[in-house]
Amino acid sequence: MDHNRLSNPLSLGLALIAGTGLVLMIVGLGYGVSAPDANSSAIGGVVLLGALGLAFGVGGWFIVARPASHFDDINVPKDIHTEESHGAIVVAGASAVEPHAPSHS
Repeated sequence: MDHNRLSNPLSLGLALIAGTGLVLMIVGLGYGVSAPDANSSAIGGVVLLGALGLAFGVGGWFIVARPASHFDDINVPKDIHTEESHGAIVVAGASAVEPHAPSHS
């Protein structure tokens, strides 16, 4: 798996669309708050356009990246090596726990 952020231009493009949509929503709402005589339909259109861009970008990213199928389970090691591949000897019932040391309290 390539972890380079620019390795998939489709994901980058969808992220830029989502980010632009978020910026449009913030700018539209900020202008609507700061200008008392602002045209409410124009502001609503900018906010709606931004919401559509954000939804399209995030939805497209979920379709392309499929984060649910690539879920990282922290209980399973990333590199699982079998004992046969390294010639290791596994002792049944052995553990890697250190014995209890005397406390300093």
